[in-house]
Order: sequence, then C-alpha cells, then structure tokens
Amino acid sequence: MSCDVAEVDRDVDGFPDAWRSLRLGDVARLGGGTTPARGEAEYWDGASVPWVTPSDITSLPTGVSTIASTERMVSDRALAECSLPLNPPGTVLMTSRATIGFAAINSVPMTTNQGFITFTTGRDLDAAFLLQWLIAQRPNLVAAAGGSTFKELSRGTAKLLPIDLPPLDEQRRIAEVLQSVDEAITTAQAALTANESVHRLLLDALFGICFSAKDSGKAATIGQVCERVTYGFTNPMPTTDEGPWMLTAANVRHGWIDYNSARHTSPAAYSNDISDKSRPPVGAVLVTKDGTLGRVARVDRGDVCINQSVAVLIPSAKEIDGSFLSYLLQCPTGQERMLADSGGSSVKHIYISKLAELPFALPPMDVQQERTVLAKESEHAVREQASAVEALSVLKSELMSDLLSGRVRVPA
Repeated sequence: MSCDVAEVDRDVDGFPDAWRSLRLGDVARLGGGTTPARGEAEYWDGASVPWVTPSDITSLPTGVSTIASTERMVSDRALAECSLPLNPPGTVLMTSRATIGFAAINSVPMTTNQGFITFTTGRDLDAAFLLQWLIAQRPNLVAAAGGSTFKELSRGTAKLLPIDLPPLDEQRRIAEVLQSVDEAITTAQAALTANESVHRLLLDALFGICFSAKDSGKAATIGQVCERVTYGFTNPMPTTDEGPWMLTAANVRHGWIDYNSARHTSPAAYSNDISDKSRPPVGAVLVTKDGTLGRVARVDRGDVCINQSVAVLIPSAKEIDGSFLSYLLQCPTGQERMLADSGGSSVKHIYISKLAELPFALPPMDVQQERTVLAKESEHAVREQASAVEALSVLKSELMSDLLSGRVRVPA
C-alpha cells in the first residue's frame, strides 16, 4: 500500500496550484435508469443484462468499489422498449434515493433502476477519482437531497455540485493511493469475517454442548445459577454531558458495550431515582430483551445503569463463572434457545421469566474456567482484527480529507 505524499504550497486563496474548481456537470455526463414493467415476462425471463439496484451496491464487501454482477437481469427488449441506457464499463454508479451516496464502478455493461445517478466521465475527470470523491462527499450529498417521503438527490442538483479537480495524472495518483487502502480494508475485513466465523464455531463447541444431552454437567437453569435475573428502570432519567453511563439495548453489542453511543445521566439521578436492580455490578451479564434481541455483554465498570430494554443476570460466584455464563448465551445454540422463547406480536421480547427457566448442563467450575480461557483467546483475536479494520478505516478517512482537498499532494 503506497501512501507517498508531499505537502502542498498554496496560493493566497488557499487553493492548490494547477487545481480547478468546477461543477460536476461540467466534467461528467449524468444519467439514470428505470424499472421495466414487472408484468412483462419478456423483460425478465431468460434475461442476461445486469440490472443494478441499490442493494447490489450496499451489499458489496467493505472496501470493494467495483461491481461485476447483479441479483436481477433484464432483457435486450427491456433496454429497447423502456429507454434503459446501457452503461459501458467504467461508469460510476451512485445510489440517489433513500440510501444516498453509495457508489461503485461497473466492470461489465450494466443498466440500473431509478435509484441511481450514473456518471460517465469526460477527458478531464478520472472515474476512480470521482468514485472516491463521491464517497467522501456522502454527508453533503445526503444534505443536498430533497423529498418529504424519502430523500432523493436529483440529477439537476448533482450537476451543480462543486468539485475541486487536480490535473488528470494527479487524480489517478490520488485514486491509486485511496484504492490501495480500500484493498487493505477488504483484506482485513475478510480476515475479520473469518475470525468471527471461527469464534462462533468455537463458542458452540465449548458452550453449545451444554444444551445437549452429550454434556455430563449437572442439570441447571439460568435462574438457579444467578442471584438475580431482572431488568432496568422504566422511569425517565435526565441526560447530562457527564456522569454515570446510561445503557439501553442499542449500546449492548455482541460481547461488548459500546460506550461511544451511550448517554450519561446525573450522579443524583443515578443514586436516588433508580433501585439497585438498575445499577448492575461489575461482572453482571447483560442481555438485550427488547428490539434487537439476545445481544450479550458483561458489565466492565461500576458507574453504569440500564433501562428496561436490557435484562441483567447476576451470576452466583459459587455456581457459575460470569464469563462462562456470558459465552453460554452468546454461542449460536444459546442464542437459538433464547430467541425460541421470545414473544410479542409487533415487537418481540425476551421474557426474563422464560430466560430464568432456560435449562442447560452446568459443568464443574474448573471445566467452566478452562473453556472460558479458550473462548477469551479467540475473542481477543477477533477484537485485534476488528481494531485493524477500524484503524484502516480511520486512515482512509484522513487520506480522503487531505488528498481530495489538495492539502497533501501525491508526487509523480
């Protein structure tokens, strides 16, 4: 991955030498697509022309910026009778409705539905550079979109967007640097996905067996090995800039707590407005019981409280290792057993009474701890790889800011 760059000397206006500020419509031809009539079988049956929808773009792996195939195809007849333009390879395809600003370059001829703006670049604009520029501009593209029911960025608005352009050869060098980071992100993300898959398999081998007759541990239920199985506060709590952490189901991830997305409450409210059941101790196991069900994490600090969307399990130290309990509920079989007992018509819930009754085979404490050590080693590998992906994503963001503005130049 080459990130060889040099600082730029700016003119009095702060604009890089040899760069130009233009309108996007001056350097690219903008187009779109449509959806052929669903009832016309000849538009769809036996079709061979790739027809891109937004989900084809948003489902691309992290860091991948080219698209070679689509879920649906349309026929040559659909192209002719529905005024569907066939975009040549090298066209930049950007989502423009609802999910705005996700882009890729097609490597084979493709057409699109109406949820796109397509960009055919001219002689002054490199397609790979434009792709990276659009990715960097995503927040601004969303802000420029109109519509009350759902947001849409029109071609007319997109044509008027200002774009700062270096000379063509520098555009290509910038795109090459950013693409090299994308490739590193793709590789790192693939390694993370593989690590996560291995971790899930290991958890099920170590802990999922506790839900089968093959495990020789003593019969137990979650409630029997916990001092308490309950949930958090239901009353409104004040939000403050600092103070104890106030956790909801949204802050509980698979195996960890996301404090970056959590809010604070006041020390007074934490001490006086809620009971002990809403202030889980360090080592307690949290389970999301409303909304997104079954995410599990352990409390790792003393200044937290939880609301009613989170169940709290306080393990009995004499009966069960807290980490063992957490992994037991995180493993695929544990997840399946928990969710099988969920209820609710419109919004699903995990009932804490059902959770407390969940049966499993409890191995001796030394076996629990041996299995937990193996699980922690695997979890550490997953988190290390996740940190590598995050570091590369931060690097990509910083490079886009510097290179696409001309603050930093890529030498020839």
